[in-house]
Amino acid sequence: MQFLTTEIFKDTSEIILSDEESFHLKKVLRVRVGDEIKLFDGKNQWKARVIGFNDGRAVLKPYEKIIAKEKKYRINLYIPFIEKKYFELVIKMGTELGVDKFIPFTSDYTQKHYEFDVGEKNLRMIEIIKSAVKQSERNSIPVVLCPLKFKDIFERDIIIANRTAINGKIYNATDIAAMNLNEFNILIGPEGGFSDDEVSFMVSHNCMTLMLSENILRAQTAAIAAVAVIVGAMNTI
Repeated sequence: MQFLTTEIFKDTSEIILSDEESFHLKKVLRVRVGDEIKLFDGKNQWKARVIGFNDGRAVLKPYEKIIAKEKKYRINLYIPFIEKKYFELVIKMGTELGVDKFIPFTSDYTQKHYEFDVGEKNLRMIEIIKSAVKQSERNSIPVVLCPLKFKDIFERDIIIANRTAINGKIYNATDIAAMNLNEFNILIGPEGGFSDDEVSFMVSHNCMTLMLSENILRAQTAAIAAVAVIVGAMNTI
C-alpha cells in the first residue's frame, strides 16, 4: 500500500507523515525502520524508506521517483443520486478501478431524498477517495464534480449501461474498446429508469448502449460493472 503526503518534495527531502498516516503505517501494517514503502504526493509516486519515528510520526526518506505508465484514456462516470451508502460504494470502487471524474446527475425519476452535497467540501467523500487511492496505489486523484441535469450530459458522446438498445444497437466492451477512444463517458440509469422523454432525448443524440447483463442490475452494480468491463477490455489492447 502507498501512503499519502501533502508535501511536494525532491528526492533529497525527508518527509514526516501525518499522525493518521503514521498510525496506519506503524500500528496497522507494522512497518518498521528500514522498511521500504511507496509515497504519493498527489502528483508523483516515490519509493521511500522509513528512517525513524519522531513523536510517533514516521520519518521517511524518498530515494527514487517512480516513472508512471502513461494512461491512454480517461473515464468519466455519470451516476444518478442513489442511497448515500451505495453512492459512496461507487466512489470507492470506481476510484480503485481508475475513474477520473464522478459526475452525479438528476433526472425525471430522481428520488429527491437521495440528493446530498457531493462537492469538494464533502469531507466524507474526500476521505473515501483518499483511502481508495492508497489501497489501489493509483497515481492520480479523481474528482467529484457538481451535479448536472440529465439533458446537460449529452454535450459529449455517451456510453449508456442499459439492458436494451437506445439507438438500435447494443455494444459489448470489446466493441467499445476497439474504437480506441481517449475518453469514455459512462452513464448509469437511475433506480426508477428513464422517462419516455429522456429515452426520446437519448435516441436523438449520439450515444452507445453497453450491454452488461440480461438481468436487471441495481445502479451501483451497473456502475461498477460498466467501469470494470471497459478497463478490462482496454487492458487487452
